[in-house]
Amino acid sequence: MPIDIDLPAVPGDPAGMRALAAALRNDAASAALLSAAVARRFGGLEFYGPAAERIGADVTSSSRASGDVADQLLITAALLERSASEVEAAQRLRERKLEELRRLSVGAAP
Repeated sequence: MPIDIDLPAVPGDPAGMRALAAALRNDAASAALLSAAVARRFGGLEFYGPAAERIGADVTSSSRASGDVADQLLITAALLERSASEVEAAQRLRERKLEELRRLSVGAAP
């Protein structure tokens, strides 16, 4: 009778993680482009006075915040890519260990 050998599964979906990382990189690029476009558009306006200064400060602040969001999306995408590789490696290692244990158990069976 064969010995039932199993190891706990390694949870994770490396392909899904990489797809999410790619989507986050696309979102980061879109946020950066939009932020730059808004800043350029406002910079090109001939609008003066205290209201223009307040709006300009708000546009600059929002542009920076959008850039920060884009940076964080890129950092998260990079973390997802690294994690996907780690999960993939752990899943392959589990499979190799299972194969080795099964080979050894066949040789040890009476």
